[in-house]
Amino acid sequence: MGRALGVREDTEFIQGDGTGTFGSVTGLKNVAHSFVTGAGDNWGALTLANLVSTVGTLGDNYHAGASWIMSRQFYSQVVLRVIAAAGGNTIDTLGVGTTGTQLLGYPIHFSDQCPTATAVDIDTVYFGNWNDACAFGDRTGIQIATSEHVNFAEDQINIRATSRYDIQVHDGSAFVALATAS
Repeated sequence: MGRALGVREDTEFIQGDGTGTFGSVTGLKNVAHSFVTGAGDNWGALTLANLVSTVGTLGDNYHAGASWIMSRQFYSQVVLRVIAAAGGNTIDTLGVGTTGTQLLGYPIHFSDQCPTATAVDIDTVYFGNWNDACAFGDRTGIQIATSEHVNFAEDQINIRATSRYDIQVHDGSAFVALATAS
């Protein structure tokens, strides 16, 4: 249940379009922000220069505390490819795993709500300072309730988890997206 609630929060934070489907949250994808257009119309065409340009597009006042948000698929298919092609790598730079992973000196956060395939998408990966870009308000935390009465005849217990929160992406200048060319 906690994972399902987390996935829901990620979905709203990244893909939210302000409708009831996304809890009235307008997420990263739908807030006006800067973006860098990659070298081609698929992930295979993205280069290290595209990733560097993404970092370089973010305003200087947002770099302290900045990090990446991307899918593991993007990391595996693009980031690892461009790192390996850069030359001069050691097993330490190629085999850092999924904890403590960084790109160009900035931490990476993984979310399966970012694109997981090479199809053309407006935003493929995000780079920014999330403390400056957005606010997350947790009103009640996660509340768990059970009932053994609802499905008594089936000998089942019902468990319900609820959470009241809000996400506000309020500063589109605090992050940049890398997009494939359309």
